[in-house]
Amino acid sequence: MQNEYLPFINCVENVVLGSFVYRRKYPQWKTCFEKLKLEAKPVTDCYESLELLYAAETQALQPPQICAMGCC
Repeated sequence: MQNEYLPFINCVENVVLGSFVYRRKYPQWKTCFEKLKLEAKPVTDCYESLELLYAAETQALQPPQICAMGCC
């Protein structure tokens, strides 16, 4: 039995490898929802909440994180 999420994971990996690494266009991974006819809201809500959580943890680091070349 194939896991129902594997096609989505495969799509995201292919889009990210094909765009982010070479063109720095990370948000294109969201096109996988349309390609596979999946509802985006549950995943994007989770992603955004984790992004906020990690941003808060990074800002609270002691000593503070030093940004280099605009990476943070």
